[in-house]
Amino acid sequence: MCKAWDGAMQMYADEAREEMKKQQAEKNRRVVSRMFSKGYPQAEIADMLEIPLKTVKRWCAGLTPAAQK
Repeated sequence: MCKAWDGAMQMYADEAREEMKKQQAEKNRRVVSRMFSKGYPQAEIADMLEIPLKTVKRWCAGLTPAAQK
């Protein structure tokens, strides 16, 4: 019974960790779009948030030209 309990708790912890990772990615995406719309360069955003530049460029490519000031 103890091993089954440990397995269930590990599964719950894995799910919680995955959910937290998704929430952090969504938060980062919002911060990137906000900073980009304020005129920050993509390289500077990547350095500040410690996100790969490739990811920042992909997220900024989806923004409309009106947001690119």
